[in-house]
Amino acid sequence: MHILAILLGVLTAIGVFIWRARAGANAARQIADTVEDAGAFVRRRRWQGRAAPRPVDQIDDPMLAATAILVLAIRCERDVTSEDRARVTEEICRTFGIPADQAHDLLGEAEFTVRDITDEPTCAARLARVLGAHCTLEERAQVTQMVKAVTEADGLSELRKRMLRRYAEAAGLPEPQLR
Repeated sequence: MHILAILLGVLTAIGVFIWRARAGANAARQIADTVEDAGAFVRRRRWQGRAAPRPVDQIDDPMLAATAILVLAIRCERDVTSEDRARVTEEICRTFGIPADQAHDLLGEAEFTVRDITDEPTCAARLARVLGAHCTLEERAQVTQMVKAVTEADGLSELRKRMLRRYAEAAGLPEPQLR
C-alpha cells in the first residue's frame, strides 16, 4: 500500500513538473511574440510614414491650405457645425471669388484633409509654409482676417490666438493684434 502511495506521489510530482514546464514555455513564447510584435509595430509605423504620408502634408494648393486653416481654427474649440460650414463657405466665396459649389467642395476637401489633426497650431504653421510659397504677404495676412471672420461668433480663445500666432510666425507676418 505504501508503495502505491509513493508511486502516486511521484507520478503527481512528475505531472505537476511537466504542467509547470509547459506553462513556463508558453509564457516564454508569449513574451517572445510580444517583443517581436513590438519590433514589427515600429517597422510598420516607419513604413506607413513613408508609404502613406498624412494628407495635410500633401497640400500644395494655397486655397486648400487657407481653407484648412479656417477649419482648424474652428476645430480648436469644437466640432465643425453646419453654421460654421456656411460661414466658411461664404468667407471663401467672398475672399477667393469662387462660386459657392466650388467653395463647398474646397471646404469638404479641407475637412477631410485635417480630420486626424490633433495639434491645430502646429498644423496651421505647416500650412503657412504652403501659403508662403504661393502667396504674397498681403494674401497671407488676409488668412488671419478670414480666421477672425469665421470665428467671430465664438471669439478668439487662447488656443485660437496661439494658432494664429504660430501661423503668423511661420508665414513671416508681424504678430497679429488679437483681442
